[in-house]
Amino acid sequence: MPANGLTTNLVDEVEQVASSIRHKLINSDHSGRANPIKALVVRIDLAADALRLQLRPQAPGLTELNDVPLEIIEPIRLARRGVEAKLVLRNGGSSKQPAPKLVELIARSHRRRDRLIERRQTSMTDLAEAEGVSRWDISRHLPLAFLAPDIVQAILDGRQPIGLTVNKLKHALPLPLDCREQRGLLGFDA
Repeated sequence: MPANGLTTNLVDEVEQVASSIRHKLINSDHSGRANPIKALVVRIDLAADALRLQLRPQAPGLTELNDVPLEIIEPIRLARRGVEAKLVLRNGGSSKQPAPKLVELIARSHRRRDRLIERRQTSMTDLAEAEGVSRWDISRHLPLAFLAPDIVQAILDGRQPIGLTVNKLKHALPLPLDCREQRGLLGFDA
């Protein structure tokens, strides 16, 4: 057995059990998701700077791990995101999920820009009337269609900084034209 205690056979067993648990979690309703988690988790401790997860040493399907307690400790921090607080793993400063309202705001700005470019509406006033919003709303948010492409991609992929919300983005308007300045202002250089 290698110095780290892992054999190829054990790694294969762990992968099979993990795959089985993943399948159960994905394909179960809300009440069915709790059982696989309860079977594995002994205790979860949340401290100001760390999350400690203790896993059952007798995980179902793992023969070689029956007497090995498993503990995972991850450094964390709390981050404000609008009116809510998010638990953030220290080694990952992004939310890992697209923010639907943020994506919609940017998509709406791109649609409006396209309508003006394609001359479906001849002015911001016409566009505002067609959408039933104020001209101010159109002119205020249209610059979001010119966010740096890597920022837009990060938002679509859910890799935006945890603190980047619709309100923060709106308050950052008007945005600088320089992409590096946009990244710094919106927290992408953190």
